[in-house]
Amino acid sequence: MLDWRCQQEADLLGVAPDDLPHEERRRLAGFIQYFERITRRMLAGGVRAGVTVQLDRNRLPVSAPQ
Repeated sequence: MLDWRCQQEADLLGVAPDDLPHEERRRLAGFIQYFERITRRMLAGGVRAGVTVQLDRNRLPVSAPQ
């Protein structure tokens, strides 16, 4: 998940993912952890997504809901 987010941020900044500053990668890791905690609490409370789409390695849909 972190790698995907870092790639997105690098694209927005117009740099290669490997050129994303270490500080930015560390900031993004904290950002993701914050939302991961929220998601885990929601799941523990029975909140579930109505639709789940599986993605392949290239982030393309493997299966689409009907």
